[in-house]
Amino acid sequence: MYATDMILFFLDTYMWYIIVNTIFSVGRSFYLGISILTPWRNIFSRLPKRIYSKVLATTDMEIKYKPKVLISQVWNAIVISMYREHLLAIDHVQKLLYHQVPSDVEGKRTLRAPTFFVSQDDNNFTTEFFPKDSEAERRISFFAQSLATPIPEPLPVDNMPTFTVFTPHYSEKILLSLKEIIREDDQFSRVTLLEYLKQLHPVEWDCF
Repeated sequence: MYATDMILFFLDTYMWYIIVNTIFSVGRSFYLGISILTPWRNIFSRLPKRIYSKVLATTDMEIKYKPKVLISQVWNAIVISMYREHLLAIDHVQKLLYHQVPSDVEGKRTLRAPTFFVSQDDNNFTTEFFPKDSEAERRISFFAQSLATPIPEPLPVDNMPTFTVFTPHYSEKILLSLKEIIREDDQFSRVTLLEYLKQLHPVEWDCF
């Protein structure tokens, strides 16, 4: 009898856990903009703000620019790079770029955001910004979803645990003197060990 009551109690508790967990997960997915029910509205319309907060290191900048200027440089670079890879047509590029337009103040110009960000909140927009099911759509969607995903703060380098790698060697000389490095190993090859290593590992030599 007691065993049956305990089983029913835990089953009832687990059921409520599932219900609460489902409600919390649905609410969080809508908040983060990763819900499949409203992906365009939640992900793309918030993309400029997420570019400014997650991509740009504004705290380290000596000269402070307006957020719209910085966002436009990043976004326009992304769009132009896809155009150079022949993923977007020129018509799509013009619809996705930030453009300079005359400002209300005489003699000044301002940046106009592409309607791509505005149209996600307005169902009246039917403009095609990129080919459907194309590589450009996949890249932009993945970029927007990656910015919508919460990323934990990285651990500072000073707080990272250190580790040591031991490379076993068996009676092999691993520390060479300068004379041994610049000495020619073979009288016919006329190549020093240093020149050989420079040719074998050019990147490491440039960074040395």
